[in-house]
Amino acid sequence: VKNVILMIGDGMSLMHIQAAWTVNRGRLWLENAQAVGLSKTPATNRLITDSGSGGTSLASGYKTSYHAVGVDPTGKPLTSIMLKRQERVPAWPSPAAYGTLHLATS
Repeated sequence: VKNVILMIGDGMSLMHIQAAWTVNRGRLWLENAQAVGLSKTPATNRLITDSGSGGTSLASGYKTSYHAVGVDPTGKPLTSIMLKRQERVPAWPSPAAYGTLHLATS
């Protein structure tokens, strides 16, 4: 795989995608993706998560508390999956070596 695009729809559920598909008369650019995945990222202390704890789960691979960002439920800092891989495989290029883009809308 040469390129990976990870799109995270903050607060977007399957029902939101279905509603957009319906309003757009059965067409969405999302359907052009070769692969689509889903993840469940509930907070450790609530069934429904917020952006901070959900994003932390996606970036680190560990669930955390509601409203927590970048830390585990006890407050210990978490490392991103990309940095963990670099620590295990020293020859792995640093994240700065990749052409990356972080795009956010609010």
